[in-house]
This record gives sequence, C-alpha cells and structure tokens, in this order.
Amino acid sequence: NPSIKFLDNKKIRILGLRTYFDFDGSIIPSYKLKKKRQRINKKLYFYYQIQFECDINIAETNPNIASELSALCDTLGIKSVIKKDRRNWSGLYGIRIYQLESIIKFLELGGPLTNVKISSKSKRLQGITKKAVCNSTLNMLKRGIRKSYHFKDYSTAHSEKERLNAALIKELVEEGKKVR
Repeated sequence: NPSIKFLDNKKIRILGLRTYFDFDGSIIPSYKLKKKRQRINKKLYFYYQIQFECDINIAETNPNIASELSALCDTLGIKSVIKKDRRNWSGLYGIRIYQLESIIKFLELGGPLTNVKISSKSKRLQGITKKAVCNSTLNMLKRGIRKSYHFKDYSTAHSEKERLNAALIKELVEEGKKVR
C-alpha cells in the first residue's frame, strides 16, 4: 500500500503537506449566503447571513493516503476531515482543512511551494497562482476582514454577497498580478 509515513520530522511533514497542496490542492475563499433561523421567546425568526469561508482541499482518492494526510494535518495542529465523493472509485474526495484557526495555520506554513497557476476549472481565479491566493487570503484574515453580515431580506443579502465576492476577487487578482 502507498504511504506517506516516512514524513517523520516536522520540517519534512510541512514540506510534504505543502507539496501535496501544490499538486492536488485547491483554495476557494468566498462569501456564502445562508438562510438562518433563530427562536426567541417561542417565536421563530428568519434572517440571512453572509459568511466568509475558505475551503482548502487536497484531492486524494486512495483511502490509506487520505487517512495519512488527515493524520499529518493533526500532527501539525491543523484540523481536517476526510471528504466523501461517490463518483470516485474509493468513495473519497480527499481532505478538507476546516476551522478558521487551522486555515490560518496552514496558510502561515506558506501554501504551495511553487507558483503553480489555478486551472480553468475555476472561472473566478483562473490564471492566478495558488500562492497569490493563499498570501492574499492570509493578509485579509490577519488584517481582520469582517467575516459575517446579517440581513432581514434576501435581495439585500444577495446583492451584498455579490458585492463582497466581487471585491474579494478584485483583491485576489491584484495580488496575483504582483506575484506573476
């Protein structure tokens, strides 16, 4: 069975994780809109929340390696979960790094090792380097961007989400031009 257990010291584990991200990783920072409900004094209230999320994924369908990648993240203090995907032979997609603290910790490790560009699968970020997206996302998080907004009506929430995502993409593209 394939294995990555030979990554035995911390520097090597970090390089191993960054290399895996370089080849099979994706980063998707975006604002997402969700309908929420809250019960106050037995009355149910609905509202819309826009929340900043950053999906960091590493594709790996081999169950042994996916499990070892998740364990590798654990040894570095990064929370991850193995994601399932029935379309793949193993039923796995790979791993997803979650929780904002873990996302920041991963980004502080440096993200990808090379200046690999994001593929055409991403209509929003195609041609920008993963490194630029990682650096820009980390900079935004460290300077304290607002991560959550609340609205009573859908149309206001939706237009604000579109505005926030357009501003986010603009910043990522600007950062990408600096790195190229």
